[in-house]
Parts: sequence; structure tokens; C-alpha cells
Amino acid sequence: MNAQPTIFIVDDDAAVRTALSMLLKSAGYTFAAFASAEDFLAACNTECHGCIILDVSMPGMDGPALQQELQRRGVRLPLIFLTGYGDIA
Repeated sequence: MNAQPTIFIVDDDAAVRTALSMLLKSAGYTFAAFASAEDFLAACNTECHGCIILDVSMPGMDGPALQQELQRRGVRLPLIFLTGYGDIA
């Protein structure tokens, strides 16, 4: 990953990734989209700069688990959680 601030989209729903990508592109932001937390972890390290728009519920590693793994790895990026569910408790 480069040093330019990037908005990382992590969501298993292709329609959400596409919609967010189109919105961010139209606003002139640099972004990268990932279909899973595991794909994001493979691409990002402590040198990543920007923020993450992250789905709460995903197959495999979910959003909160990704947040914990990023903390464990020392990756310090702001997170914005999204959910398609009315109750995440």
C-alpha cells in the first residue's frame, strides 16, 4: 500500500462495495475495496494510512474481530462500522 491516505472499504456485499466505491470516486477520494477482512489484512500493514469503512457482520472474520486483529498488529486506523441489521447486540 502507498503512503497516500486511503479509504478502505471492507464488506462482503458486492452491491455495498460498488455503491461506496462509486460515491468515493465521484467525490475524488482514494479508496480500495475488499470482500473480506482476511483480504484486507493480506493487503494492509502498519504503513496503511487513511480510514476503514467496515461491515459489522461478515462470514469468517467479522468487523469487531478485524478491529481486534488490527489493534494486535499495531495498525492504527479510524473505523466506521456499517451494518444492515437493526440490532447488533
